[in-house]
Amino acid sequence: MTSLALRYLETLRQTQYLPPEDLLAYQMRLLERLCRHAALETEFNRERLRALFAGGDAANGAFRFEKWNLVPLFDRAAAQANREALIAENVPDAVGPTSSGSTSGSTGRPFHFLTSQYVHVAGLANTARIYENFGLDPAKAFGWMKSDIQQDSAPPLGLVSKGWSVLSPDGPHYALSANSTVAQCIDWLRLRRPDYLFTYPSIVVAIARQLQREGARDIALSAILTAGENVDENMPELVQDVFGARHIDIYGTLEIGPIASQCPTGTHKHIAAESVFIEILRDDGTLAKPGEKGRIVATPLYNYAMPMVRYDMGDFGVQGHIGCACGSTLPRLEKVLGRTRNIFRFVDGSQRHPRGFSVFLNYLSFT
Repeated sequence: MTSLALRYLETLRQTQYLPPEDLLAYQMRLLERLCRHAALETEFNRERLRALFAGGDAANGAFRFEKWNLVPLFDRAAAQANREALIAENVPDAVGPTSSGSTSGSTGRPFHFLTSQYVHVAGLANTARIYENFGLDPAKAFGWMKSDIQQDSAPPLGLVSKGWSVLSPDGPHYALSANSTVAQCIDWLRLRRPDYLFTYPSIVVAIARQLQREGARDIALSAILTAGENVDENMPELVQDVFGARHIDIYGTLEIGPIASQCPTGTHKHIAAESVFIEILRDDGTLAKPGEKGRIVATPLYNYAMPMVRYDMGDFGVQGHIGCACGSTLPRLEKVLGRTRNIFRFVDGSQRHPRGFSVFLNYLSFT
């Protein structure tokens, strides 16, 4: 998978600077292929996508993107209720083998989904592009506080391995269960001394606040990456003050993969438009204008195992403005208005995060 991800990364290095009309054409080619496949191979999408093809003929009819707004949205509840109908009867060999996964069920019921291998390939390449754009050195040590579903990262030592980026197989990689207490997280950081840390925003805040109370300044990091939760606007300042680090936020989900990541020149995010088609929609279903809030609707472009066309993720975001100082032409997402994980505080003063949250952070398996 690494060699495929490296090849795709080379493509991403170029597509992020394409003229907007060329980038849109790139997306339309992928969208047409996915929609034809979904209409022909999945029971759920046969009628939903009929309007996209001249004469309702998904096999031979011309693709009509101008009819896109006629495709109804569907949400997590609909995906759960229609899971079998969402699964493709046949999957092209070109997108690789199919794997399964499950969301956390934090809203009541988990969603058991399927993904094509190329979704993971794209995820690895998109993540590597983020690291590269921020100048992270793949040879340096990387710390990861994760939901310990595999039960392999218990404190105090956690898990030790190598290779946290497809750009290098040898970068030291340390992992610790996110179920650890705040005190255990701090002890682990002092033990492992990673250059970079990737975890949930609420864990970073809990650690930072505890270090501030202690007056401790002995944990220095070059960058802290976060995912899986909404981020407070004061986060970059807190991370810089306590750790001397830069804050980098990533937005994505397990069933979709990477969606958007922070721009090196600001707090807005760039959408990974080469692998996911994102719409920010008003309540009436029309596209939000720059600066307007709307619901985030996603269509992952490489999931042929379980095509999810116009999936309402349940999150809201602010539509991005046009153009960017970094030179990227990828669409902007000014802000994500998402959910926040809880932190439990016990009478003895210890703090823990709920175990078993299988959100996007666990998608980045670094393999």
